[in-house]
Amino acid sequence: MNDNLSLIDPKLSNALQQWSDYYKKSAQDTMTLLKWMAPVKDAQQMSEQLTELLKSTDWQTVSRNWTDPALFWGTLQGAYSELAELQKASVEAGIKGAQQLLEVSQQASKTLSSVEPTPAQPQQTLAAYLQASLDVVKQYQEASNQQMEEISGLNSAGKVWLERTLTGQNAPDGE
Repeated sequence: MNDNLSLIDPKLSNALQQWSDYYKKSAQDTMTLLKWMAPVKDAQQMSEQLTELLKSTDWQTVSRNWTDPALFWGTLQGAYSELAELQKASVEAGIKGAQQLLEVSQQASKTLSSVEPTPAQPQQTLAAYLQASLDVVKQYQEASNQQMEEISGLNSAGKVWLERTLTGQNAPDGE
C-alpha cells in the first residue's frame, strides 16, 4: 500500500489535500450559515420587532405627520426620497456585483489557461489545474462574500426605512 502512495506526486497530493480542506471548511461554513438562516424564525422576529415598534409609538405625534395637510406631503416626499435612495443603492450594488463577477471570470480564465500541460508529468499537470481551480473558486467566493455584505447592509437600511416611515420620522424638520 505504501508503494501506491509513493506513486502519487507530492504536488498532486498537496493539491488534493488543499481541495479536501477547502471542502471541509466550506461545508462547516454552510452548516453554520444554515443554522443562522431560519426564514420563519427571522420573519417571526421581524414581526415581533415591528409589533413592539407599533406598540411603543406615540401615534398622536405620528398621525399628525400623516394627517396634517401641511406636513403630509413633506412626510410622503421624505419617505419616497429615502426609498428612491435605497433603490438607487440597490441597483448600483447589482451593477457593481455584475462587474465584479465579470472581472473574476476574466481572471479565472487567465488563471486556468495559464496552466501548461506537461504530458511527461500528468500528475503535476493535474496538480497545477487543481491548484488553479481552487484559486478561482476562492476568488468567486470572496466576490460573493463582498456582495452578501453589501446586500445585508441594504437589507438593514430597508428595515430602518420601514421603521422611519411607519413612525413618521422621515417628516420634514425631523417631526
